[in-house]
Amino acid sequence: MGDKQGIGEILTKIEDLKKDNVRIYGNRKADILFITGCTSSKSEVGGIISAYCRYTGAASKQMLSFFKDNCASLDRDRFLDLYVLSAGYGLIPVDGKIQNYNVTFAKRTSHQKEKMAEKLKLNQNFQNILNQGYRLIILRLGNDYIQALNSVAPAGGYKIPEGTKVCYLKPKSTQEILLQGAAFPIKVCASDLRKYGNNISYQDGIWSDFLKMHQMDSVEKISKSITGKIEDLLK
Repeated sequence: MGDKQGIGEILTKIEDLKKDNVRIYGNRKADILFITGCTSSKSEVGGIISAYCRYTGAASKQMLSFFKDNCASLDRDRFLDLYVLSAGYGLIPVDGKIQNYNVTFAKRTSHQKEKMAEKLKLNQNFQNILNQGYRLIILRLGNDYIQALNSVAPAGGYKIPEGTKVCYLKPKSTQEILLQGAAFPIKVCASDLRKYGNNISYQDGIWSDFLKMHQMDSVEKISKSITGKIEDLLK
């Protein structure tokens, strides 16, 4: 069951965020895209600030720090673009400016997640991102986010264009994302993740360490390093 908030109240909160003068923008600036989930912990700084400063939770902390340290500068080529899948804003680039908010997919019913995903236009926006010409897209999404994406997926799943590879870690407890094309779910179990601890931040740590190690490599080499085996990421 969901919490005491009705779906009408949740959708109103989402709508109210969209009415604010928030700068959300995103055009492809790199060949690699990483999409991570938002976090319940957020900076309480007032007004609007960059998403990579707003989100402070452990689930995305290392990837957000990696982006801030290595990719946020506009005076050099960007290694990767980073988006957040937000229950309040939808899919947003982390250098977009957002306000503080309190909307989550957690503890929502399947029906509520679907209604939220419809309000956020996740199906159109996710497909639009897939179509932007990225050569490699890495997804770090918890089950609530996957359920939201899947609830509004087109028949047959989201289409991955030719030339784009999409990969993500696939714990036993996580649904597969409905994708058609070059999708590589990397199946993992708890014993593979002892180095990072069996908690919400393990995927964040695995991916950030992998990208730090390979950020001087070509996209082709990075893509070939992701073969569907977790051992390749943990080397």
